Amino acid sequence: MKTRRNDAAKIEPHEQKELEWWLCHHKSNVQYFCIRIANMLDARNDGDTEKFEWHLRHFKAVLPAFAESVQYDLERDEAKEDD
Repeated sequence: MKTRRNDAAKIEPHEQKELEWWLCHHKSNVQYFCIRIANMLDARNDGDTEKFEWHLRHFKAVLPAFAESVQYDLERDEAKEDD
């Protein structure tokens, strides 16, 4: 299993201008992921392979854009493991 580490997030200039809006936006995104993760775990616990696989495909599809939006480089830690 790959070990991933987070970086300290930085506030971008456009976020600084509208802090409250961006705070709510990012919190909503985290809530969305919490719901999706809980649904995926429920599907696994219920033995619903089809629903579990759907959530897995969903995460693979949306994770790159989500990671970019929170300044996380998914490929950074992969590159370190190749060293």
